[in-house]
Amino acid sequence: MLVFVMLTTIYILTGPFNLLGHTNQIPSPYQDTSLLNGLKSTKAQLFASQALIAELHQKINSTNLLVQALLIELTREHKLPVEKVSEQINVKFGADFGIGMSDELKLAILPPKLPLGHSPTMGSDEIQPPVRAGCFRFQEELAQLMAYDIGGECPLDDIFAQKLMLNGCEPLPKRRCHPKSPVGYVEPTPLPDCLWRIPPDNSLVWDPYTCKNYQCLVDRSKVRGYFDCKGCFDL
Repeated sequence: MLVFVMLTTIYILTGPFNLLGHTNQIPSPYQDTSLLNGLKSTKAQLFASQALIAELHQKINSTNLLVQALLIELTREHKLPVEKVSEQINVKFGADFGIGMSDELKLAILPPKLPLGHSPTMGSDEIQPPVRAGCFRFQEELAQLMAYDIGGECPLDDIFAQKLMLNGCEPLPKRRCHPKSPVGYVEPTPLPDCLWRIPPDNSLVWDPYTCKNYQCLVDRSKVRGYFDCKGCFDL
């Protein structure tokens, strides 16, 4: 019994439940001066960043106002040349130019508007069609040229179209039709035999030409006078 009491006393005095010893105290972070100084420095940097952000917002707003003013000024400057061009067209071709034209003719020769409005790169709000100024002097002929069935066969008016081109209307307005196909078309003779044989007559539409078959082209080499490619078919 005495031994048990002694062992218990020693365990109490030296064990984890030592009430006579001093307990370890955890230091408070607020007692560390380095942490306090770091916290103060972080707050100062945060306030400086907020001031910088506010200054940047002011500069951005000022820049937006300046850009808007520049865009308005550029729009005003670009409107003047467009108005001058319109006045020149009215003086040259008449103020009623385009009145009475068919929709297909207007689509071919009048400048279409750009979908997004004025383009600073092009300096205009419309696209000039690839039609020479000579075409505008032949409104009746252009109306005749553009009178066709959309999606159908193009009229056989090659000679008429050539006269327009000789008068300065070149290139001609594009037409939304397909050329006439020859009746009973036969595939050409394969190489090299096709170089020494006359093609079949139904391989070509002869309506716009003086000759109506290849034999006529062959016989032209024996006729006096000048013809385009006179001896081309004299095989």
